[in-house]
Amino acid sequence: MSLDEVASKVTEKGKRESNQILKEAGQQSLQILNKAEKEAKAIVAEARDKAEKQIKLMREQEMSSAEVEGRRNMLKTEKDLLDIVKQMTFEALKAAPLPKREEMIGGLVKQASTIISEGYVYANAQDAPSVKRLASKYQYSGDIDCAGGLVIESLDRSQKLDLRYETLLEDLWQEKIGEVADILFK
Repeated sequence: MSLDEVASKVTEKGKRESNQILKEAGQQSLQILNKAEKEAKAIVAEARDKAEKQIKLMREQEMSSAEVEGRRNMLKTEKDLLDIVKQMTFEALKAAPLPKREEMIGGLVKQASTIISEGYVYANAQDAPSVKRLASKYQYSGDIDCAGGLVIESLDRSQKLDLRYETLLEDLWQEKIGEVADILFK
């Protein structure tokens, strides 16, 4: 065999081996690319899932916060309305005409007499004439600063009944606020 034939065979064998190596390298790089693409898709899918979960969580938190804020605003509005009703009730008591005031004073004196039979009575200056007349079994002992009603003390001053409008309304309000709220808001 001549040198040209040997060179030709070596060259041909080198080309075949080179082609085989290139073919295998191409297949390997295709596999690497496919694997990288699958991993990239998995990373993107995982990131998308995380983002969707985060968005869902944020949406739920926002909804929850909005509900809490809405409830807080509703409760504040209800409290404000209850305060207005209470103030209007107090203003109505203060502005009651004389016959109605005397009727209320008479009821308070009757209630007080079951607890303190004799002693001292105090009232505001506006109601003093009516109190002196309607609570004659008590000694009128002076004017007090109040919207109406009266305060009665026992003779030995050991007992004191606070029957002022302010006190009575506050006590009644604490006792009945649930019923008032039910009427207004249900």
